[in-house]
Amino acid sequence: MVSSLSRWLKKAPQPTSIRYTTDEDEERVLAVTGTANNRWRAAADDLESLKARRVECLDKEGSVLRVTLLGTDPEMGDAAERQSKAAAKENASLSLVLDAQGRRISEAYMAGAEAASRGQDNLVQVVNILTTQWSATMQSLHNVSMNLAKLARQAGQDEGQDEDTMGPAIQQMLGIAAMKMMGNMGGGGEAAAANGKTKKEK
Repeated sequence: MVSSLSRWLKKAPQPTSIRYTTDEDEERVLAVTGTANNRWRAAADDLESLKARRVECLDKEGSVLRVTLLGTDPEMGDAAERQSKAAAKENASLSLVLDAQGRRISEAYMAGAEAASRGQDNLVQVVNILTTQWSATMQSLHNVSMNLAKLARQAGQDEGQDEDTMGPAIQQMLGIAAMKMMGNMGGGGEAAAANGKTKKEK
């Protein structure tokens, strides 16, 4: 590990001092001394003997250049840190995408619910109109039937017909009136009337 730590300390930009934390959570600063050939190995040996747990490389202004935890490969620590930052960035992007998609789904659901509500209201309105028209038609048919029956009864009495003879005639007239009210005002009604007259003549 000391060899790996010395290589990590030697990497550019090279530190002018090293701050470390011991197992007792004491924070100290180690000056970089020695010749160019052995200063980094000596610093790694000192950190090992001092039982450093966390190591920070500092520049001459005291700014942190890089950080590692001892007990692991420092270069692996750098890679893990980069990977952690990349994962955090990717998660943030994914969160934005999911949030936007959630808003689109919510807007589509609300628009569909509103359209379905309008269609339901229109359908109920159409049914109400048709029901009203049908009720009015049936009431008119009933009124016409009552008037026809009254007129037929009066006509039979004026001509001296008995009730047995008037019954089929009234029924025939009501049938013709019903067909006319239902829109069958063509040959069907006239044919029925002609058949009635033929049977009566026979």
